Amino acid sequence: MTKRAMWQLGVVIGVGGLLSACGGEDAEDCCAPPPPTGQQTVLTVEGRVTDAPIALAEVVASLGSRSFSATADSNGFYSLQVSAPAAESSRLLRLEARGRGSQSFVRFRSQLASLDALVQQAGPDGSLSADDNIRANVTHLSTAESAQLGTQLTGDADLETALAEVDPEQLLDTAASIKLVVDQADRYVLPDSVADTLAFAEQAGLVEQFVEDVTATAQGQQDFQDAQTATADDPDVVAQNDMAGVPQRLVTIGYVPPMAYNFFSFVDVFHFDSDGTGLVFDALRDTSTTWSQSGNTVTVVPDDPERFEYILADESGAPINAVDTELRVEIVPLGNGVAQLRQHYETTYPDDPNASPETKVFVNNVRYLADAEARAAFPAVAAPVGSGVSADVYNTNEGVNSFGLTADRLTFQSGGMGSAAILGEDFTWTEGDDALSVNLVNGTNMKYRFVTQVDDCAATWLTESESADASRRVDLGLVVCDSGAAFTPADIPGYYYQFGVGEEEAPDDDVVGFGLRFDADGTGAQFVNEIRRLDEDGDGELEESEYYNQPDSGERRPLESYAEFYWSLSPDNTVVIQRTEYYDGSSFYPGCEPGTADCYTWDRRELVPLTIDGQRFYWMEVRQFDFSYVGGSTEDTTYIQRFYDYSATEVPVDGVSKRQRVERRESRSASVVARHQRVE
Repeated sequence: MTKRAMWQLGVVIGVGGLLSACGGEDAEDCCAPPPPTGQQTVLTVEGRVTDAPIALAEVVASLGSRSFSATADSNGFYSLQVSAPAAESSRLLRLEARGRGSQSFVRFRSQLASLDALVQQAGPDGSLSADDNIRANVTHLSTAESAQLGTQLTGDADLETALAEVDPEQLLDTAASIKLVVDQADRYVLPDSVADTLAFAEQAGLVEQFVEDVTATAQGQQDFQDAQTATADDPDVVAQNDMAGVPQRLVTIGYVPPMAYNFFSFVDVFHFDSDGTGLVFDALRDTSTTWSQSGNTVTVVPDDPERFEYILADESGAPINAVDTELRVEIVPLGNGVAQLRQHYETTYPDDPNASPETKVFVNNVRYLADAEARAAFPAVAAPVGSGVSADVYNTNEGVNSFGLTADRLTFQSGGMGSAAILGEDFTWTEGDDALSVNLVNGTNMKYRFVTQVDDCAATWLTESESADASRRVDLGLVVCDSGAAFTPADIPGYYYQFGVGEEEAPDDDVVGFGLRFDADGTGAQFVNEIRRLDEDGDGELEESEYYNQPDSGERRPLESYAEFYWSLSPDNTVVIQRTEYYDGSSFYPGCEPGTADCYTWDRRELVPLTIDGQRFYWMEVRQFDFSYVGGSTEDTTYIQRFYDYSATEVPVDGVSKRQRVERRESRSASVVARHQRVE
């Protein structure tokens, strides 16, 4: 299993029900296809070409080598008839529409199911409309979806699998980008390298750059977000009946960035009780809620809102305290197991009585599973009897920065007994159809379900917990086998690349993630000496920089010096890393030797070996930051399981030694992503 596949959860989530709209008392009549005309299967398809309506668009339906065409009216409505020999009716139908005149750059596509499946959806009248299948409308959203699906699908089974792999973040980014180009052509235009919206949608890199450019301004950010929400709310684009029956339990899994191994808290579980109350929990917190439904949107209001305190600069550059307080979350289904989460916050400024509160909305696109779908998607894991794993647990110990869930070393014994090393507690365990249940002595119950396998040692589990006081937590977590391996001192010097060298399906490619270099003399460095693109001279152009700007003082330091550390092997076989600073009372100087006068360790890490498999090292990283020497705080300890690929010599990236190319930019969702990112 590749790293990319680890986080493409759509395959295991599934998209049941997409190919059949039949059900209820009339299911027998609905699902019975009309008699064929001779040996032909005939279907009328009626829909609309729309973002805003595309007047007089040319619509072509393709079924294998056969094609059928029609011209839309001035409001974008079209109707065409498809017919094919019964032997060909298992082929997939695809619709494509092109605008005329000033809208000739508009080219939309919609991928439908097989002709057989569509006939079933259409029912006895033999006419398929958007009420039967929203993809009868050819839209900017269907185009974004079709671009990810590709054109090589051969049947319904292929389509089901491909739909389940659609990336919800890319889907909505692409759809919103197309909508801006079509609706606001005076402000937003296609890149010069493409002639139409479909060609644009098919090039993910162009879309990503377009989004970056648009969201570089406050107006662009607002336009882009408006395009996303308008897409989800448009009944001509999104079927408005997905939440007709609110589930009892809804599991949402957020978009996970490419560097997913270093992120957390991407799962939310919503419980909806029939009296309008409920519960929501994630990796950080749980709270009771009230909920309501309006149309296709479910609104959840927390009884205990999240609050984020931070410091901004006012117009004069002076610091000002700000507080974001959660107001509500709106869940808007988009079909295909994809939903839009709209998180509404109110921003207040406690130190400025004249400042009016402001509201902001963060849009997050997720996959979701309702009720029993989650159990089917994530089966119970088997207990690793006779061995151990490093897995997430709900750790409420004081002094542990657990993010709600934190890594621990679990040993499973026969007879249903076991122990957690870091918690220092025993547990009992049972295997069931629902989950592997681990019941800690302190009253906490952990349930583990399988998500996907990373390699022979590492996997991803869905971890759900309930503590003795009924607190709930849930998250996806990296799980690694724990064989009690030991470091060999002479073999420690070298280069360790976090989460592997290159993509796992192409191991000779560029380095993924940052790395650690251990020199034989007890020194080393973290690979943060990236080529960062910054506006060095203020001319609006980004230049490459090899310096790091300290966030506290603005002092410029070479990245190489900032990354240096000292390391040693402790008697208990743990590698201890220390990043240090010499502080003379007013200035900082990095890289002093631990133990010398006025040398302070601000970052201390212990690398606890778990398993060593060839050149791949799995370890527990125990880390603590300490800024007390400058009047700051000593932060809680973090426990995170990780794996690194070892190389005795340096692996170049793009021919550039020890550098990872990173473009620094302000993302429209930077604050949301920051809340999900573990410290390096």
